[in-house]
Amino acid sequence: MIPALSFLDLVWDRLAIDPVGEEVHLVDATSFSQVAQRERGPFLIAQCWTRQLLSDIKLSVSDERRHPLPRPAILHHLGLDDEVVAEVDWFELDRTVSPDHLTSVYVPATSVVLAPLRGAEVARLTELVDTLRVQCPWDRAQTHATLRPHLVEECYEVLDALSALNAGSAGAYAHLEEELGDLLFQIVFHARLAGEADAFDLDDVARGIHDKLVSRHPHVFGTVSAGAPDQVVSNWEVLKKSEKGRTSVTEGIPSNLPALMLAAKLARKSRSVGLEPRYAGRGAPEEMLAALTELAVAAAQEPDEPLSSTAESESRLVGELLFAVAELAQQLGVDAEQALRTRALSQRDAIVTAEGASPIG
Repeated sequence: MIPALSFLDLVWDRLAIDPVGEEVHLVDATSFSQVAQRERGPFLIAQCWTRQLLSDIKLSVSDERRHPLPRPAILHHLGLDDEVVAEVDWFELDRTVSPDHLTSVYVPATSVVLAPLRGAEVARLTELVDTLRVQCPWDRAQTHATLRPHLVEECYEVLDALSALNAGSAGAYAHLEEELGDLLFQIVFHARLAGEADAFDLDDVARGIHDKLVSRHPHVFGTVSAGAPDQVVSNWEVLKKSEKGRTSVTEGIPSNLPALMLAAKLARKSRSVGLEPRYAGRGAPEEMLAALTELAVAAAQEPDEPLSSTAESESRLVGELLFAVAELAQQLGVDAEQALRTRALSQRDAIVTAEGASPIG
């Protein structure tokens, strides 16, 4: 036995702290993320001998923008001529020194755990829904059917939040976070109801989508090659058809989709089987539009005339034109439903302006 200073003695000296009084946790770099899920520090993280380990420590902590954290200190080559003792920002943790077996990191105590367990908040939400289901009269009365309108409404509110995000509105991410939370509540609630029926629970939902995504991405988790997004989509369709035992790529498309969305989706499915959409009746979209314009002008000139006996054919022609527009929009990569919605909302603003009011935001 040869008496000598431990690197720990040098650490406590450089940091000027009493490790017993401060209750410092000595942690190996390879196990820091697991310990940080339970403790609030302070931590001395030893054996930070590679840049990858420092990067793993940095990435395991909570998002600093949401949970301000104390700055860590790099302790490198203590007692040697090139000794480094430096407090750094978290993003600089793996950029300050070239680490080796004489590199450590000190992290002061925090008010929150540094690395919360992934999924812990979802688990808390699930427990809350369980409590509400038992103790709240309104929640006890709900069924899958009664929750349907709420689910639809929350989906549209998420879409509105995404639109605000694309428009660069102030606070758009906070709004999106809130709306995604409302939607998540609906999903957790439906999973709870299914659990009461001994059908499935939220874990089953998560496991199912996880396994499906793995199987649908053989170019990531298997040996299939897919160098372009179009090839990924094509592989996806083949795999889905095989998994579901379907005889048609149209199976599973909700018939209650908004009409323009349904038309665009079916137009894309048509091309996936080599069938180019064909317009019945008068041919090209511009010809159909011209014919409908003539009919509209004639109707406007004789507003008191009874409904045309050809109303059915006119309705069919309108449908052909709208399908053609949706199909062309899909080819151009334009969301026809959103394009029409944007135009309609601009008309809403024009109406409000004409009424002498400010446009609705």
